[in-house]
Amino acid sequence: KEGDAWEAEIRRVCHEVDIAAELGVPMMRHDVSSFRRPHSENNLRDFEKWMPYMIEGARRITEHGKKQGVKTLIENHGFFANGCDRVERILDGVMDENYGLLLDTGNIVCVDEDPSIAAQVLAHRCRMVHLKDLWQEADLRCPVNGRTAG
Repeated sequence: KEGDAWEAEIRRVCHEVDIAAELGVPMMRHDVSSFRRPHSENNLRDFEKWMPYMIEGARRITEHGKKQGVKTLIENHGFFANGCDRVERILDGVMDENYGLLLDTGNIVCVDEDPSIAAQVLAHRCRMVHLKDLWQEADLRCPVNGRTAG
């Protein structure tokens, strides 16, 4: 989103932070991009274009969260803001002790990264983990892109 729509989205997520604070929730995750981006727009060129918006939006939301006593988290989610390199670039861009990572070991498979390696690479950035065991006898495929976990 851009312009007024982008500002409205930041206000909406800040309101969600307010609700978390009212409920006494110390941490909450929020996305920095749409999960349903067209696959053709999940490339590095588009990531570079939108990264300043993602960083600035996350920075403003986490600053609001800090005032409310709520840490905010990025989750490696979807295909655009997922993968060790992209997640670390966003975290480094925001560079705020109130902003951290919710590592989802299942989502990382959807961008062809090994969850055990991603966990080692990103462990120092994690505030929370969605730990998913992807092993089973049947072939397990990511529901979005059909890629297998192993």
